[in-house]
Amino acid sequence: MKLHAFVAMPFGIKRDSEGNTIDFNRVYAELIKPSLEATGLDVFRADEEHRAGDIWALLK
Repeated sequence: MKLHAFVAMPFGIKRDSEGNTIDFNRVYAELIKPSLEATGLDVFRADEEHRAGDIWALLK
């Protein structure tokens, strides 16, 4: 069975406490996901899952 990485993080564009814009979709797509995939993990983010239910069921 291939190992999985479930990423729970903000998504979309948000502002930090100083008013700077952070594009969390870009952070995930360009940094987090490729880094985890490079280690051989199957990666998905919470907002990419459209089914309801037990998270463990998604990993089977």
